[in-house]
Amino acid sequence: MDDWSLVGELCTMFEINPAGLMEEAFLRDVSARDIIDGFTRTLTYLRIHGAGEASEAPVSDLDAMPPGTFDVRIVLNDEIWVDIFRRKHFIAVMSASHAAAVIVFLKKRANELFEILGDGTTANEWLESTPLINALRRRLRDLGINVREAASATNQLDHPNQTRSEGDGR
Repeated sequence: MDDWSLVGELCTMFEINPAGLMEEAFLRDVSARDIIDGFTRTLTYLRIHGAGEASEAPVSDLDAMPPGTFDVRIVLNDEIWVDIFRRKHFIAVMSASHAAAVIVFLKKRANELFEILGDGTTANEWLESTPLINALRRRLRDLGINVREAASATNQLDHPNQTRSEGDGR
């Protein structure tokens, strides 16, 4: 079995859309081996901690969830962004285009995130009040960049790791 076939099998095992994850990998030049390593770390985590513990793991514990998953709780932190490959990106050192792309990505999913975590206000108002959005906007301000300008520089990309200056977002 080749590496991409194994990625497909692992996706199926975790009930993740293999086509979507593989498409993202090809767009960002992420190898099958890197994805397999992510699944291996998750399987090791689950073997040590169990599935019940994984669902309660801190959002910063990247190995608790497999590649291809999005932990909505990420919006409740103000230090890191975790991409689709379960790689950690520190907001304090993000490029402007990456930070703006994450904001665009989250804004497109505001309703979905609000349904799971939000309370009280509208989805957009709630999202704007989250620690992650505030940290991303602060990063842009620190770089002297308006979020609209930075979003324009990303050409409204659909994924926060698809940036000109960073290639695959690593």
